[in-house]
Amino acid sequence: MYFFFLWFLVGFARLEIDIPDSLDDLNPIKISQLFEKFIKEYKKSYETPLEKTQALATFGENLATIINLNIESVKSNLQFGVNQYADLTDEEFSDKILTLEPKIGSDNLFRESIYNSTNFVVHPDSWDWRSKKVVAPVKYQGGCGCCWAFTTVAVVQSVIAIKTGKIPEPSEQELCDCGQGKGRAGCNGGNLGKSFDYVKNNGITEETNYPKYNDKRATTDQVCEESGKPNNIKISNYQFISQATVPLLEDALINKGPLGVGFRVGKSFRYYKSGIFASTDCDVKSTFYGWHAVTVVGYGVENKIPFWIVKNSWSEKWGEQGYFRIIKGRNLCGFEQTMPFFAEP
Repeated sequence: MYFFFLWFLVGFARLEIDIPDSLDDLNPIKISQLFEKFIKEYKKSYETPLEKTQALATFGENLATIINLNIESVKSNLQFGVNQYADLTDEEFSDKILTLEPKIGSDNLFRESIYNSTNFVVHPDSWDWRSKKVVAPVKYQGGCGCCWAFTTVAVVQSVIAIKTGKIPEPSEQELCDCGQGKGRAGCNGGNLGKSFDYVKNNGITEETNYPKYNDKRATTDQVCEESGKPNNIKISNYQFISQATVPLLEDALINKGPLGVGFRVGKSFRYYKSGIFASTDCDVKSTFYGWHAVTVVGYGVENKIPFWIVKNSWSEKWGEQGYFRIIKGRNLCGFEQTMPFFAEP
């Protein structure tokens, strides 16, 4: 109960940036006022007046997008809002954040590692690993495209906690630096298969034994610092869930632990605030911006609509206290079938 109380407080401690319901109420004065609130809430700073002016213009354009998205989804419970990325253009957001490679790994990585259970039982109507206190707090990847590292760490943390009762604190920075191979800058992209493979074969050190996470560090090659680090956090195995179905994913989630998945991100997802995400713009070429990795921790039903409960790595100020819900059973944006993984302690 204490955990959920703290989680509630964190979620509502932020400064709410209320945006107009209509474009008619969006004028230069209103945009400037909201931009100053945005700067204060997300501790933004700009190196030059020109950079700030450009950020303001982008912020105004993004506000208009958010208003239109809310108008379009007025009949659903889905809401969109301002978050820390609201001063980035779509191109900047795509280039910096959405760098997950849409493949499971190397050609030979999974010949002996395919999960395809046929021993199904009736699963409960809902499931949430957070209630078991085996899910670590939401982290923030910042302006680095290391979503694959944060997802891998989140999965590893939970499967070890399920076994031992204690959540470890692996270094996302080590994985971002080293997890795609030496000389590979992790912020510029990576895939989940190689990331899990690194933790299985090399292990990963505690967060306190490695340089603190910096979203600007792994943007250049040759930053991996493996030597002398006690990589004592390991997994025995990981598996790619081939030909995934909803029952198969539920089975793996309940019996193995939280799942790492990758999916296509469209224009609307970056502005998600709350509700069950069901937008299909990820499947439209003009509004598809890239791939992203996240962690499935549960599922449920609301108003007869089934959904997955998903942990993101865009901070607790994003979405539903760092989480989002996405409609279940449609393979929306390739969420259920493209690259689901689980790990074993």
